[in-house]
Amino acid sequence: MTLFSVTFLPHGPAMFFDVPLRELYDQNVPLKLLLKGRETELEDKLYETPLFEERVRLVENFLSVLLKKSFKEYELNRIAKSIEMINRSKGLISVSELASSACLSPKQYERTFMTLVGSSPKQFLRTIRFQNTLHLKHLLNGISLSASG
Repeated sequence: MTLFSVTFLPHGPAMFFDVPLRELYDQNVPLKLLLKGRETELEDKLYETPLFEERVRLVENFLSVLLKKSFKEYELNRIAKSIEMINRSKGLISVSELASSACLSPKQYERTFMTLVGSSPKQFLRTIRFQNTLHLKHLLNGISLSASG
């Protein structure tokens, strides 16, 4: 049995699934609930396909069929650029700076971000800062994360 996973960018699932991502935030959701019965066909094909490369192609083709053409590309690009800025700054950027860069008011930005990513911008920033802290701890083997050290 070969195992592989599909990893989306934070704003990626919004392009494939007709579910508000804020409802899925911090949840484990079975694929059958997202695909509404279409997963059985994919699972059967994957089971019957012996080569890993062919399995990857099957999943890519399946996802390309799901790709929604109705999303607003400019909104997706705004959030993609924001996520780049967040990652580049390691989460050390304000929501107001991100909103300004996206040419949106803070409230509009938060609504758009939550729709496409599933979490609020503040929560996402906290997550990125935490991930970067863990990465730094790993790089500096043995460093304590507590103030008392």
